[in-house]
Formats: sequence, C-alpha cells, structure tokens
Amino acid sequence: MLNPEQLQDQTLHINYYWYNIIGIMCSSTIRLQLEEKELIKAHKLAEEWGFSSVEEVLKEFIKRFLNKNVVTSSNLTQKITLTKKAKTRYKQMNEDFKIEKDISIAKSVDDFLAQLNA
Repeated sequence: MLNPEQLQDQTLHINYYWYNIIGIMCSSTIRLQLEEKELIKAHKLAEEWGFSSVEEVLKEFIKRFLNKNVVTSSNLTQKITLTKKAKTRYKQMNEDFKIEKDISIAKSVDDFLAQLNA
C-alpha cells in the first residue's frame, strides 16, 4: 500500500511525462483460488450476463458491497414459521383447490380481466 508521500511522488512523476493527466487510477490485485473448471464456468456466466470478464463482475459486486446494496443468500433463506391460524387457513385453501371450490377459469385475457373487475 502506498503512503501519501509515495502517491504524491508517483503523481508528480506521471505529470512530468503526461501533461494532461488529471489523476491516478490505483489498482490492487486480489488473488482467488479457483479450480480451472470453476473459472471457465465463471467466465461463461459473466459473458451470458453481459459482463466482459469475471473481473468486471467482481468490480460491480465490490461497488455494490461498499454501498451496502448487496443481497446475500442468507437474506433469502430465512426460515418462516407459520402460525396455527395460517396453517389452518392454507390447509383449507388446499382442500378447496382439490374440489375446485370457488375457482374461476378464464378463456382469454378479456375474460380474465372481466372476472377481476367483477
């Protein structure tokens, strides 16, 4: 990691050779241990999702992570316990579905919208 003096020295060095430089892009290297087949799969998936590389995916993830705008799987897999009242309600709904009680069938979009607005 560069301290501010080293960064300033590099800035001056770059500005000496490149007069139009506005700033420096600092870069870091992150090492990941992946099997070759995992890396190949990651590259393919990145391309399918519209990214040019796995590095671009990681950059986007880190940006969102820093903004606290990341959804992790632990957020999505919370166990929900139904109350006794809810269990009874859903059990009754399942029984009603089996005997087709209060079920309407729409033959077209217009028919469906008419049933919704009725």
